[in-house]
Amino acid sequence: MLDVKKIKYRKSISRRLIFYIVAFSSVITLMITAYQLVQDYFYGVGEIKDQMQQIEALSMSGLTHSLWNLYDVQIKNQLNDLIQLPNLHYLEIRFNKDIIASVGEDSHERTLSQVIPMFYQQYNENIFIGELYIVASLDEVYNSIYDKALVILISNAIKTTLVSTFIFFLFQYIVTRHLIAISEYLQRLSPENMNKRLSLKRKFCHDELNQVVSSINELSKNLQEKTVSKQYVEAIISSVNNSLIVVDSEHTIKKINYATCALLGYEENELIGKNVFDFLSHDRKHTFNNQEYQSKEIECTYLTKSGVKVPVLLSLSQFTTEPNNTTGYVLIARDITEQKLSEAKLLDYNEKLTSSNHELKLLQEQLIHSAKMVSIGQVTSGLAHEINQPLGSIQLNTELIYSIVQEDGSITKNDIDPIYKKVSKQINRITKIIQHLKIFTRDDTVTELEKTNFITLIDESLVLFSQGFSLNKINLVKNFEKKIPHIECNKIHIEQLITNILSNAEHALEGTNNKTIIIRLYMKESYLCMEIEDNGHGISPENLSKIFDPFFTTKQVGKGTGLGMSISYGIAQSHNGTLTVRSLLGSGTCFTLSLPIKQVDKKEISQKSILQEYSNEGAINR
Repeated sequence: MLDVKKIKYRKSISRRLIFYIVAFSSVITLMITAYQLVQDYFYGVGEIKDQMQQIEALSMSGLTHSLWNLYDVQIKNQLNDLIQLPNLHYLEIRFNKDIIASVGEDSHERTLSQVIPMFYQQYNENIFIGELYIVASLDEVYNSIYDKALVILISNAIKTTLVSTFIFFLFQYIVTRHLIAISEYLQRLSPENMNKRLSLKRKFCHDELNQVVSSINELSKNLQEKTVSKQYVEAIISSVNNSLIVVDSEHTIKKINYATCALLGYEENELIGKNVFDFLSHDRKHTFNNQEYQSKEIECTYLTKSGVKVPVLLSLSQFTTEPNNTTGYVLIARDITEQKLSEAKLLDYNEKLTSSNHELKLLQEQLIHSAKMVSIGQVTSGLAHEINQPLGSIQLNTELIYSIVQEDGSITKNDIDPIYKKVSKQINRITKIIQHLKIFTRDDTVTELEKTNFITLIDESLVLFSQGFSLNKINLVKNFEKKIPHIECNKIHIEQLITNILSNAEHALEGTNNKTIIIRLYMKESYLCMEIEDNGHGISPENLSKIFDPFFTTKQVGKGTGLGMSISYGIAQSHNGTLTVRSLLGSGTCFTLSLPIKQVDKKEISQKSILQEYSNEGAINR
């Protein structure tokens, strides 16, 4: 680095500054001096011309009179008097190129001449009698200009020298010495003494030097925060837990950390200078020159001093150092022995988990089927009563026909017609019950959404409950709004949901008085809402929060699977709807189903996916 104190004057900024000042001052001085001398020249010439005009105005009358009267002596005397005037060098009176009289010598080079015509006035007539030729010398004008130019140049030279000297020392004091101080500070600046701030020996002033000092101090502060010393870097490398190896372009090890020695079982001096491929699996050698492998971690093997192969995850980074553009590589390896063991255990666990999941899916399908069979068992418990009544009516009317035939051999159409109508009505009733039971029990693994009359759907669901409600003296109340639109839904699934809620309501009314089930149907914005309310035993608060949980039931062992309400909740979720419950112990329970009128995302709804969808949504959302 150049020592600023040893810079010679001819190379300094001060010299160039003085040179530019002197050159500029000289040019300006010459221009101003030239302008002043030109003005003085024209002023001197103007004075001589004024003198000639005065001769014309004051002396021409006497000279004309003497010339007319041919007073030679008088003309001579008058010319001698005129030539005594300053700067006049030669006077001559001539007529038609003939010299009548002359005074002085007409041999000077720097002259100014003028010819004045001479007229004599007689009888109001101007008579030309000759002309006066005047020659004036410019020597005094030039001498005055020379003297003045010399004075101006000398004075300006002295002034420029004094000003330049003053500016030189002033620049040295104000700028140069501070630049030297700044340079010395920057030469001493290093990571170890960056906390020392630059300060100039001068009064504080908000100028450019202060701005430079502030910028250097700010730079020093930033470097102190961002630059680390060699010892600091060494400490960082040593503290890295993973193996770190620095190699050159020939794959020779130049630097390692403690973790590398601990992993390979070597001392540091045993590894420095060795080829890295003495310890690294050779099948990965191509990665050093492959940009693809330099951007990601790769698995390879380290060979320890004892011959043990250690699996590691290696990341490779290339670097280039200045000024020789030396290329090297940084290898960071992480021991993945434990990870490999864990992966093997995890693989074995995944295989067992896959097998368990398969068994669980089979069990889930069996449970769903079991829950449906329970629902079917519950709704078919009163099926005998539903069918026995029309069968009894058919038997009674059949016996009536037989009695009529025995008593009267001839039977008319009018005799048999009312009996036929009664029998046909009861047969249709049995057929309707059996058809609905077939629909309810058919395979509904996958069923598409369809537009459904919800009122009809409720009525069809009640077919299997009418006889049971009648025997148990349950009062059914329907409260439907007048205009109920058709909705898009899975008819079988929704009917299963309604059946589950009605079955629970019927069970909740056991042992109570004034048994009532109310079904409400109304619109709320773009949703169709159905409420099924009973005045049964109600649900306790601790059980109310678990009512939709799978396998939760308040029924006796063997009378319920605990899947009915969880499946119903999943059906509502699969239809982008909600199923909620409110209850007060001893006062009854009300289930509310809300379904969108139109499904935005039409899809097939699988019965097997209902519990899975319910578990994904989470019962917490209810």
